[in-house]
Amino acid sequence: MKYYEETNPPDIEESVVLATIQSIFSQIENPRVRFLYHGTYNVYIVEDQYIFRFVSTYHPPKKRREIVRSEVKLLQILGSHLDTPIPEPKFVDLDTDYPYMGYRMIPGAPLLLHYLDAPPAQHTILGKQLGHFIGTFHSITETILDDEADSFTPEVYRKEQSEIFNRVQDLAYPQMSTQQKDWTGTLFNSFLDNDENFEFEPVITHGDLYSVNILVNPETLNLTGIIDFESVRLYDPAIDFIFLREGTVLLSSLIKAYPHRIDPKLGDRAAYFLGKQPFFYILKGLDFGLERMEKFGYDRITDHMKNWDYFMKVRKQSFNE
Repeated sequence: MKYYEETNPPDIEESVVLATIQSIFSQIENPRVRFLYHGTYNVYIVEDQYIFRFVSTYHPPKKRREIVRSEVKLLQILGSHLDTPIPEPKFVDLDTDYPYMGYRMIPGAPLLLHYLDAPPAQHTILGKQLGHFIGTFHSITETILDDEADSFTPEVYRKEQSEIFNRVQDLAYPQMSTQQKDWTGTLFNSFLDNDENFEFEPVITHGDLYSVNILVNPETLNLTGIIDFESVRLYDPAIDFIFLREGTVLLSSLIKAYPHRIDPKLGDRAAYFLGKQPFFYILKGLDFGLERMEKFGYDRITDHMKNWDYFMKVRKQSFNE
């Protein structure tokens, strides 16, 4: 199943992108520019060497500039903490209504395209590498976030998740079947009603470690880089353990390599984060008036329900080990 971003057309005029690229690479008569995907950013490959990211015009210009400014600042700081390749912004413009950042491409391909065909031994090695990356990320103690973004507590977290569930009930339930509502209610209520789910130490998290943002060597499955850092925040460490779809071998290896304490409910919370992913698309689709995005979320619920028993088996086996 492709992610919504992969099939979402750009929302920025092609002429704006081409003019920007031409001004940067003036020594090239007609730089080769290829659209890649559209999520928070409209993402392009330039000359098969660079990635350029223009913030979606769903956001007002001031917000667009803040998104780029914040991520560039984070990437510059994180580069000194991590030994896994991450984007290194080389071209940045915050003065235009179409702010962007550009960086040299990190070699590799999204894990999403290759993990199903890889042998268990490669899953084991990649799991160790991801465990090291996540452990290093969660070790960051330096204040790298703005004060407002750094004011997270488990109590705030519980209120935030409760408000999401209220929105889901108000806005999404009318379009859902009885079975979908029952599954959704169980997902949220079993999480919100258990006090143990809020007894953890917040850490700096990547927050978007889905397999599309993990770059690997297609032949060996070795980790070559991590991308998309706009969701970095002080948060629940479980959000970076959502590898239930990728299977027990990879997730077990990741957990064994993770250098910090695994609290007793972390596996349950990781499953919760994966389970509520469809509602991000539904609610954002409603907020921005994007019917295709909303529909993708509902289709994702169907996919999750179909595979949920498998996900729970992976969670149990991986975290019990």
